[in-house]
Amino acid sequence: MLYEVRIYDGTGKLMNIVTRSELEKRSLDYVRTQFTERDREHVMSLEDEDETSAIRTLM
Repeated sequence: MLYEVRIYDGTGKLMNIVTRSELEKRSLDYVRTQFTERDREHVMSLEDEDETSAIRTLM
């Protein structure tokens, strides 16, 4: 589970906080970029056949 990331400079001064929602968005965006066209077609075929809901219940 992602919480937040705090970024400090070399002296210990807080420079930035990356929130949980931003981390989740970045993570989801990263996963989406890793999908190939073949992966997308496969996922779409599962959604068309309503197998996606069956897979979600197994997870």
